[in-house]
Order: sequence, then structure tokens, then C-alpha cells
Amino acid sequence: FEVPVLMYGAAHAHGRRLAQIRREAGYFKGADAGEWGGAIQSFLASQPEYGPQKVAAKTGIICLGAGPWVVNFNVALKTSDLQQARNIARAVSSRGGGLPSVEAMALPHSDQLIEIACNLLDSSSTSQQTVSTRIRHLAEEAGLVVHDAYSTNQNPEDLVRLANEILINQPSQSAVNSD
Repeated sequence: FEVPVLMYGAAHAHGRRLAQIRREAGYFKGADAGEWGGAIQSFLASQPEYGPQKVAAKTGIICLGAGPWVVNFNVALKTSDLQQARNIARAVSSRGGGLPSVEAMALPHSDQLIEIACNLLDSSSTSQQTVSTRIRHLAEEAGLVVHDAYSTNQNPEDLVRLANEILINQPSQSAVNSD
């Protein structure tokens, strides 16, 4: 398959951000209609580093980057009011004047559940707890109820711990070769 490959972060000559690629490709356009899956355009605004500029609906695009660990932290609100949820996402996001190193957007999941999906670009400057507290405060001010808060990936410390556990439980190479 011929799939466009766009680089971001330290893998891109000018440090282009993943969010910039997504905006240019139309990824967030579906969110305007309450469709959180996105709507990739058939032609990319930027020339990809590899592959064609035309996007096949069957294969999409590949985004490849390098950068600091990003924590994906989400807070689900019991509401159907997408505009209120977007206001909260904007108030939390650093782009909207909120918390430093936080990207956020509102993603509808059902008639009564909208998720504030957050990327913590530097969890040492803004923690999950700080984001959760801020969203809970904003939701309370808006008369909304928080349903749940959760991380969708593991933090680097947990991954290192898991790797160590796996390595410790592996037979040594000398024991494997001696059979």
C-alpha cells in the first residue's frame, strides 16, 4: 500500500506538532458534527515526508514522531451539552489559556456522556490530579456531573517496572544455551 507518512516532533525538521498535522488533515472536522472519529481529507494540505499526498480512505495516513512521553488522561461528564463540554476543554487546555502543557477536546460518546480527552504533554508540570481537579471544578460550576476519570496509557515508570519484571522472569541465555 502507498500510505502518506507525516513526521512530527523531533522526527520533523521543524518540530511540527501532531495536533498541527491533525488539524491540516481534517482529523478534528468530524468533532464539529459530534463525530469524534474524525474525517480525514482525501488530499493533505502538507506534503508528506514519505508516500503520496493523496489519502486512500481504506488506509488513511501514518503519523510518526519522537518526543517526550504524553499521558492520555480523560474525564467523562454526564451530559449531552457538547458546547458546555467544549468550554470546559478549552478552559483546561493551554491553547485556551488553561493549564500548562495540556491539550484537551470534548468527544461525545453517547447521548449522555461526553469525554474531556486530555494530552498531558509534560506531566511533571501538570499532573493528572491537577487536570482532574480543574475539570471537576469547572463541571461543578456548569452544573455538570463527572462520571469517571481515567488514563488510557501507562506512565513511563509503570512500563519500566513491567519490563524489569518480564526480564527478571526470563531464563538466562546461558541456561537456554546449555540444553
